[in-house]
Amino acid sequence: MHGTTHVLPRSAAVVTLFAALVLAGCSGPGREVDPGPGAARTDAGVSGNRAGEPAPAEPSPDAQVGLANTALVSESFHSSGTSTAFPGAKQEMWWEPAGGLRLRVTGSVSGDMYCDGGTSYTSAPLFAASLTSRGQSVTVPGRLEDTYVSTVLDTGCEVYFSIPATAKPAPDKDRGIDGGKALAYEASGAGTRDVYYLPDLSSPPKGAVRLGPLRLESTRSGRTSVTTYDSYGESFSITMPPESKIMTVEEFRAAVQG
Repeated sequence: MHGTTHVLPRSAAVVTLFAALVLAGCSGPGREVDPGPGAARTDAGVSGNRAGEPAPAEPSPDAQVGLANTALVSESFHSSGTSTAFPGAKQEMWWEPAGGLRLRVTGSVSGDMYCDGGTSYTSAPLFAASLTSRGQSVTVPGRLEDTYVSTVLDTGCEVYFSIPATAKPAPDKDRGIDGGKALAYEASGAGTRDVYYLPDLSSPPKGAVRLGPLRLESTRSGRTSVTTYDSYGESFSITMPPESKIMTVEEFRAAVQG
């Protein structure tokens, strides 16, 4: 059995490590706000004005980020794009409020992560790859390649895709997407920058209004990635890993260091 060149982090640090490393652009949970008058909540999430009612007033910049986060949490969606964590890799994400989240990484690194009920399950190879990319070399024994490492989150699974509350309007980056105007919201920190493109709600179309993001452009220490969002409201089948294939961070640490 192979060991490691560094001590693996305790489980309390794993969520921050994995979210920051693998899920580019998901630098922290956003702040949800009430949709406000004129927005009707449906089983599929937040929709536009009901037939015969006046269109809702244009939301304030902060409110629009909240509306987007509400839509992301309450409505299913799919996203896909490149990765800042692993050069040459691609990522796909599926979210189903009633079924949980699935993330698939393919290319230079391959693996899956699931999340449901505030607990994430990361395939051992992907978990190890995320640690290795931070200088903690980990070799996964063959007998563990089909197992998943579980981590209990302090928040819900939306931590992996919510827009940060620090995102602010960046009108100089507004652009056209899918035939309509998209408003740019930027969140930045030490060596990181995320630009979310949200639909312009100043002139909402008739019927349901798409509130979730259209596109995300991320930068991490000079590496860039682009993520696009689609399939809002569609049904996805997401199945969590079987209990027999799940281990805790402590069990994973013992298995690779023993």
